[in-house]
Amino acid sequence: MDVIKQIDYMIACLEMAKEEINYKKRYEMKIKMREDNDWNWYERNRTPSNTLIKENLRNVGRTGFKLAKDLEVGE
Repeated sequence: MDVIKQIDYMIACLEMAKEEINYKKRYEMKIKMREDNDWNWYERNRTPSNTLIKENLRNVGRTGFKLAKDLEVGE
């Protein structure tokens, strides 16, 4: 992968983590308010994933360190 693709990958991982955190906040608010309309389906079939958040952030870290090292060697 070239530098631009690696940076795009890191951005996509950060966006995914951000969206999952936002979903988690909305999910928790809906559960607290006990809104039963469409959220019943989500409650049974889709819950927020802390693992998804953590793994995406780890991917950004790994890719960032690797990219920085590759750029140092290339200079």
